[in-house]
Amino acid sequence: MPAPDHGRDEILRLFLQHRVMLSAFLYTLVEDWELVEEALQETAVFICNRWRDFAPGTHCGAWIRAVARLRALEAVHRRRRAAAPPVEGVLEGLEAASTERSWEERGAFSPRHQEALSRCLRELPDLQRRTVEMHYFEGRPCERIAARYKRRVEAVYMSLSRIRRRLKQCVEQRLAQE
Repeated sequence: MPAPDHGRDEILRLFLQHRVMLSAFLYTLVEDWELVEEALQETAVFICNRWRDFAPGTHCGAWIRAVARLRALEAVHRRRRAAAPPVEGVLEGLEAASTERSWEERGAFSPRHQEALSRCLRELPDLQRRTVEMHYFEGRPCERIAARYKRRVEAVYMSLSRIRRRLKQCVEQRLAQE
């Protein structure tokens, strides 16, 4: 009979001990208890399978929070991708997005909103536009985008968050000018 693995047991014990605080932390990120629960389950599976990746002497809580945060963001992105099918072709997709007929086929926003968003997307700097295309139009996970541009995955998530805010402001400004 194999000996129990105390390192894994200790990390799992810490995870369970701080589960409530971890849940609250994740809820502040995704504001959806269903996604929080999904992320917690995936985090538990991850740390049980990859507990050896934890570097002794570092802060276990920080490692678990980082894992949980990434799992929560992945759950959000999976839900978004499931709700809206990806557009075929990157640049073609952006160009198609500017036509009223294309937006009508997809629904969701008024033609004014759609046109404003299409223009705002075209005005983004190349790297930001390409990041949006890869993630939202091609459905690539942030980990692949991070690897391609040799960035940390957290930096890609933050960049997408800033880009979404920028696009929202741009759309609101364009609509206000009309």
